[in-house]
Amino acid sequence: MDKEKVRVSEIVKLSVLPRAVLFLAASGAKEVIKQGGVAKPTDLMGKILYKKRARNLGFLSLSPLGCLPTLRAQNQEAGNGGYFEAASGLALAHNNALSSILTSLDHILKGFKYFHSNFYDWLQDRIKTLQIMTNSILIFVEGFKEGINACCGIGRYEGIFTCGGTKKVKEYDLCDNSGEYVWWDSFHPT
Repeated sequence: MDKEKVRVSEIVKLSVLPRAVLFLAASGAKEVIKQGGVAKPTDLMGKILYKKRARNLGFLSLSPLGCLPTLRAQNQEAGNGGYFEAASGLALAHNNALSSILTSLDHILKGFKYFHSNFYDWLQDRIKTLQIMTNSILIFVEGFKEGINACCGIGRYEGIFTCGGTKKVKEYDLCDNSGEYVWWDSFHPT
């Protein structure tokens, strides 16, 4: 827990924050994957920001992790498309816990206001409804044409995180039109 306190406290460098500002917080997919379960710092982050006078906070839920190109690439048991159902289950568990934590903070902290963006369903909708067949005409939803492979990366599904050559593996492929890809790289949506 001490490591989480240091990390969360680094978010807020000021001793007092302006009340009218909206603060956006997100727990990262990497943390949930590494922990193998629900990320815990949201409760602590909310209390630290509140103590520094932040009153308006926005929280972003996790995406369907099983759709990440990096996890698709690592999932040897999945069929075509490589969807990793267990990872998305972790994301749903995290998102449910996040909702409970926010409800609890809302009751405990006077003046605490928040919104909780359902990023999981929003992104899942973009992936699932990517291509719709209507009268034999392919329609692309919101300009996306690719929802499985990343725009930048290497390997299966472009799922090896090498974009920009800053990792141990220096090679990477880059698509011609990133606006057509749901995934920019192996972890991040476009």
